[in-house]
Parts: sequence; structure tokens; C-alpha cells
Amino acid sequence: MRQFQSGDEPAINNLYRMITGIDRSIKEHNWEWVNTWRGIASMYLIFDQDRPADDQLIAQYSLIPTPLSVWGQSYLSGKTENCMSHPAIRGSGVFFYHERDSFNIAQQTYQFFFTTSGQVAKGAPGAIRKKLGYLPFDSWVRYIYWLDTGILYEVILRKWVSKQNNTPWWKRCTASVFVKLIHFYLLWFQPGKVSGTSQTISESEAPLDEITTLWQTNKTFYGISIDRNRAYMEWRINQNPYIVHQYLVLRDKPNGHLIGYLIFTHNSNLIDVVDMLADTKQKKIFKQLLNDLKRYARENGVNQIRFSILRRSKFLARRLRAAGFIPNHIFSWATFRKSILRNQFYVFIPQDLKNHLEMTRPESWYVTDLFREGRPYD
Repeated sequence: MRQFQSGDEPAINNLYRMITGIDRSIKEHNWEWVNTWRGIASMYLIFDQDRPADDQLIAQYSLIPTPLSVWGQSYLSGKTENCMSHPAIRGSGVFFYHERDSFNIAQQTYQFFFTTSGQVAKGAPGAIRKKLGYLPFDSWVRYIYWLDTGILYEVILRKWVSKQNNTPWWKRCTASVFVKLIHFYLLWFQPGKVSGTSQTISESEAPLDEITTLWQTNKTFYGISIDRNRAYMEWRINQNPYIVHQYLVLRDKPNGHLIGYLIFTHNSNLIDVVDMLADTKQKKIFKQLLNDLKRYARENGVNQIRFSILRRSKFLARRLRAAGFIPNHIFSWATFRKSILRNQFYVFIPQDLKNHLEMTRPESWYVTDLFREGRPYD
């Protein structure tokens, strides 16, 4: 085993393409792993010299350095991404020992560790990390604001009907009634009057210094969350080669001070919210940000606004429901039978904080898509 060296990129991308089917460029790889906000990320590699020259990388355990704020105190966390094993060693146990040994080394650098997709590969990543001391913490849920209920009707039918069968009449009727009820429900959440001055701007226009200042003066309100320092925001959002972001900034009318912002992506008729923050965590500011985003969406022909949060995140869930957002999983019949979401978000908590009861309460965490990899949305 050894750590990443310059020149390993083609071998890593070859294994990545083999596992994911995605043809990633060297530039895309280097943004995420070589030129991060904190320099080169942690990549622990195993090569088998007996294999063909272009197929010698058989395992990679890797961590993206991610700043974490715990009630205002800064920690460095390692986020697992692109952990891969060659099909030739699957089932041999090699990768578990590789991850265990690499994880032990990485603890000299990072205090926290987390995984945002522990359910992939039939839950194998989550199972390995539980053995290493990670806590299976929560799962993701996507809240959606539907601007086009016709699209919602089609989505519900796709979820309720088997691909092999025609749609039964009673399911069509039920879906139609369901959509009409949601339509009337959404009428209560039309954008209201503007109480602050908002503006939608590009990445190059983003007031990152003001955003950093807003975060620094408010981070104790947000419990455990990404530490939104300027270097991280510049790298994760503005330098991202995969996605073009937009900023919705809200200023108070008397003096023009920044009191909230919302970062989103606009792709055709879809908007995905990446991050949202309000001064002193005021509900009325969250409401204004979401109202202004809905107004932007209507003006630009968008039919869905999507916002992914942790399932047990009560604060954000309440803000979204108060703005008319609906959790997408409620449209599945399986939801009414049992929980269908496997744990996806895993956290390793350092020894000195393990006995802090608030650490394991979902209400203590403020998790947005800033925790995720920054890849294109589906």
C-alpha cells in the first residue's frame, strides 16, 4: 500500500471507469482529489505488479478533507468517496483490511469521518464502516416543490404501476385525486410579499467574503455542520467542473447587509438546492429565500425544486414543509408498509466527543448537499 503520487491519475480513472461506467477526465479527478481547498486529498492505493501494466490498481481507499463545525469549534473531517476494489479481488477480504489499515493511518490527520452513501453496492460500504466504529446515523430524503402537477401525476403513476402491466383504472383515479389534493395544498404556499432585497447572481459575482462572515457570526446556531470557510466554498462550489451554481442572496432593506443566501443549480426544468443559510437561523428568512427561489423558478419555466436533507432533520424538514415542499418517498406504496430507506449517512465521532449526547441527535446536525461530493444531479 502507498499514498497517491503524481502520475497515478490514469490508473485511478481506469478503475473508476470500470466500477462506475463514468469516463472521468484528469481535470475532473484533479479538482476533487489533487487541487482541493486543502491541497492533495488522502488516497491510499494497492497495486498488483503481476497484472497487465494498464490494470494494476486493485484497491483505493480515499478521503476528501472536509471542514466541520461543531457548535462553532472547527474540526477536520475525512469524507469517504471513490473507495473502490477491482473485481478480481472481490470477496477475498483484501479491501476490508486495506480500508482498516488506511483508516488507522488517516486518524492521524482527521478527527471526524463520514460517509454519505453507505447503502451502495448492497450496503457493503456501510457494513465495513460499522466494523471500524462508524455510527449508522441517518438516510437521505428528497423534498420537492412541484410547480407542474401534471409531471407529478406521471411520477406517481410510474411509482405505482409495474412496467409489465397497464395502469389499472383505480390507480389512475387515485393518482388523479391525490394530485388534485396536492394542487390545492400548494395554493397555500404561493410566494408572498418581499420583505428583503434578493438577487440571483452567478458564481463569479458571489460575495464569498460576506457569506463567510455571515457563517462565522452564526455557526453556533447551526450545531454540527460544514464549516463554510472561504477556501472550501470557493473550491466546492465555484471551482466545481461538473456543475454551474447560482447564488440567491438576501439583504435587509435598511443597510444592505447580507442576511441569508441559497445556492442552487438550474438544469433545464429542474432546480436542486445545494445549501441555504439564514442569519440567526430565523424562520422568516428561510421562508423568504424559498419564496424567492419559487418566484425565480416560475419565471424560468422550472417544474420541480428539489432539496435533499437527512430524513430525521426536523428543523430543515419543517422549513421545507412550511414552504410547500413534499417528501418524495410518500408517493411509494412501500412507504406505508415499512421503512424502505437503508442507512446512508455514517459518522465516526472522535473519542473525546463520543459521550456528548447531542452528537448523536439528528436535531444537532444541519446537513445540506454541501456534505456531498458535488457531482451532477440525477
